[in-house]
Order: sequence, then C-alpha cells, then structure tokens
Amino acid sequence: MSIVIEHIGLTYAGGTSFEVKAVDDVSLTIEQGDFIGIIGHTGSGKTTLVQMIAGLMKPDTGTISVGGEDINGRDYDKKKLRSQVGVVFQYPEYQLFEETVFLDIAFAPKKAGLDEAAQEKAVRKACELLEIDFEELKDKSPFELSGGQKRKVAIAGVLAVDPNILILDEPVAGLDPYGRKALMDLITKLNDTGKTIIMITHSMDDLAKYAKRVVVLKDGRIIRDATPAEIFSDADALLDMSLDIPEASKIVKLLNDKGKNIPKNIITVDGLYAYLLERLKG
Repeated sequence: MSIVIEHIGLTYAGGTSFEVKAVDDVSLTIEQGDFIGIIGHTGSGKTTLVQMIAGLMKPDTGTISVGGEDINGRDYDKKKLRSQVGVVFQYPEYQLFEETVFLDIAFAPKKAGLDEAAQEKAVRKACELLEIDFEELKDKSPFELSGGQKRKVAIAGVLAVDPNILILDEPVAGLDPYGRKALMDLITKLNDTGKTIIMITHSMDDLAKYAKRVVVLKDGRIIRDATPAEIFSDADALLDMSLDIPEASKIVKLLNDKGKNIPKNIITVDGLYAYLLERLKG
C-alpha cells in the first residue's frame, strides 16, 4: 500500500502578520514496506507533514493518496484510513488511560466494532509482536509499569488494529540506551513483517542503523531524499544546517580531517569497527 504525496502545502495563520508556511510544495512517494526517517530542525515541517499523512490535518493545496485513494476526497471514508495508518505520538505512554493493560490495548479494536473474542485475539497478537507478556500484564494497571513497558503497551494499542503504515514521532525520546535499542529492534521487526515505517527522530545513529531512506526537511521543503549512507556521507552539509550526524560519521570525519582515507559511507559503529579491524590487520 503506497503513499503518494503530490505538491502539498499548508500555511498557518494565512493572511496575517503571523503567517507561516509549515509545508511548502512537498512531493513524496513511500512504498509499502519502506522505512523512512524524517529529520530537520524544529519548525521544519516534520510533524505537520506526518499529521497530514495520517489524516489529522488537511493540506491547503495538493493531494495525499493512500492505496490509490485521495484521503481528503469528498467520498473517502476516514474510517478506512484509521485502520490503515497508526500514529504513535512522542511519549506515547501519556496516551494511556484505561484501568488495565488489556483494556488499554483493546480500546481501538473495540471502537472498530470487534466483538470480545476478536478484541482478545487482536490484543494477544499486538502483545506478541511487541514481546509483552500478555498473561502477566493484562490485568495490571498500565500506570504501574516501567517507562519502557508503558511505551510498548501504548504502541500495542496502535498496532491492535493491524495498520499497514506506522507513523512514529520521536519513539525513543527519553529512553535509556537499552530501552532505545530494544524498541528500535521491535520497530525493525515490524518493518520486516511488511509494515511501512515513517519515523521522525533526532537519533541519527538509529537512522543510520535501521532506516532505508532519510528525508531532510528545511523550511517546509524536502531538500534531500536518499539512503542513510548517501545522506550521512555528506556530514559537512548536515553540520552546516546544525543537524547532528551519527557517532561513526563523526569519527570518520575526525580521522579524515587528520589525513586518513576512511570511506565516508561508513555510518554505523559496527561498520566502522569492522573496517578499522580489517585495516589494522592489513
């Protein structure tokens, strides 16, 4: 199920002295099973763009099609979009509100009209995907869980309706290194099952390791759309924009500035370690 975005634009406070063009003539195609990272400064249009993809905001101009249908068309049923696109906001654990983990995860399937048996099946499947112990946690209050568990339960609530497309806004924010890796591994596993992942993040190391494409936004426009290796190989361009680069890219740049000839397309710590080990052997 592809997403085709054609020349969309959105302006806040149009016609006033506070007018801001949040998204400006953006076109983008995202294929089923893609894993796209979106980066850019605060105010570059990242969140506005993904909210329009999710149907939470409507562009002033242009079209967004999901599975070949214009999601803002007059006759389009938004319920269809809700079942196809799941959105995990930053700090999703703040979305928890039910008395038990089961009820929280089952909320969306219940709203979708599933009977009790189908709800339980959907909850069990979401728990399995996210490696949540259903029997141990189903009757617990979600507010008694650890931070990492809360986040997984919140994401399970989105996955319980089995969306084809998953949008995540800073999913690893506030997590410790272990929690961040565990969550990114789970997101990658979801991508491996065929789900499309669209992720806003400031963690360049995660994009270097997991993403298939990186889209760079500036002033509401896409200025780069390429593989992580292509994006992060041009470290100077990102640094000039005051954007971060992966730790491996920082080391490669430092070594090359000292006259070492290290390939710039090495962007992960594991890749750099393997390269340097082989070079030292030589």
